[in-house]
Amino acid sequence: MNKENTEPQTSDAPATNTLVVEPNLTHKEYTLVIWSHLLGLFTLGIFPLKVYLQHRKSKPFVAFHALQSLLMSIPILGSLAISTRFVAPLNIIYIYACTTFWGVLALVAAAKANQGYWFELPLFGRVAKKMMEGK
Repeated sequence: MNKENTEPQTSDAPATNTLVVEPNLTHKEYTLVIWSHLLGLFTLGIFPLKVYLQHRKSKPFVAFHALQSLLMSIPILGSLAISTRFVAPLNIIYIYACTTFWGVLALVAAAKANQGYWFELPLFGRVAKKMMEGK
């Protein structure tokens, strides 16, 4: 295990997947981060959008994770909507595959965020990071 990934950092712009000490976060804010990841798809992206809009200026850690969840739910919901045009058995398999993929990513991201990591999801994390830096 790389030693730099286990030492807490306190910089404003943390490196990818590093443990960050967030002394100003409350238990409620960590809970919002977890629920943002877990409810992103099932609330059609509304819950992470709400969390992102509430915390985008005051709590970058919370906003970053909510934005990742929102960005991840958009293409998956779109592809599920398109899949309704397919034959029923293929549709069921596709929906199962998409929700399983999303579920695994959401669980990993929620667990890492609860540990204090600025965990970047594949593709979505990079886009969220660029959007957060561009504000």
